[in-house]
Parts: sequence; structure tokens; C-alpha cells
Amino acid sequence: TTTSPTYDDIMIIKYNKDNVVEWAERIGGLKDDNINTIIGTKDGGVLVGGECTWGFRIGSYSLTSGGILIKYNSDGQLEWAKNVGITVYSVAETQNGDYIVVGRYSETLTLGEYTLEGNSYTINGMIVRYNSDGERRSCAKLLPCGN
Repeated sequence: TTTSPTYDDIMIIKYNKDNVVEWAERIGGLKDDNINTIIGTKDGGVLVGGECTWGFRIGSYSLTSGGILIKYNSDGQLEWAKNVGITVYSVAETQNGDYIVVGRYSETLTLGEYTLEGNSYTINGMIVRYNSDGERRSCAKLLPCGN
């Protein structure tokens, strides 16, 4: 994270094996924006997950406040960016190149044909699966564990 005069933005820097910067990207909007997770992908790119407070434009994509996923290729070119409805805390890539995203939400959440019940008094966990193009394949609510 890099600090602007009053708010935090996001700074992504990709180094090669010799610790030389291959590319760098600063993104963010008018309020605090955070990366909670970042992974290198099998295609040599980078997948970033986090949240933005106010929203911002990145390339041709307009992101609103809330959870975000951003995918760069190996050259640092933006492939896609999207709001995902949840605060993203962890991402992983599957053997077939899909992405598993773990996050949380509090209000009732509708993701396409999926509706997950919630309320403002509890925080709910969920897992969402996306394909390599950022299209949602499935999602599931995480149930609380007993004592």
C-alpha cells in the first residue's frame, strides 16, 4: 500500500527471480483501498483480491465500493477487474485454472442466480469459484462451527 495525502491506495509490484522490477501499478480511488491477498497465477500473471471504500476506474472497468478482484497478465496488462460482492480475504488457483475466492459479507447477498441470506448483526463467510476469465461458476456460504 502506498499513501496518498489523505488516503491509502494500492501498489502492485512484480519482481523477477533476480529481484528486478518487471512492472508496477498504482491503483485506487478517493478513499482507502486495500489488498488482502495476491497470488501469482499459472499463466505468469497476478490475481489481486481486496476491497475499495469509494470505488475507482481501472482500465475500462468501473469498480464500486466493496470487494474486488483484479487480474493482470504476465506483462502487467490488465485482463479484467470486477466487484465480487464480498470482502476478499484469500484466493487460490485450482489445477484447471479456476480461482477459489474466500471472503465475507453481512447483508443478504445476491450473486447472479445465487442468493445467500445474511443480516447486519453477523458476518458470514463464503467461497466463490471463478473461471480464468473472471466469470462466476459457483458459490457457497460457510456455516459456523459449533463450540
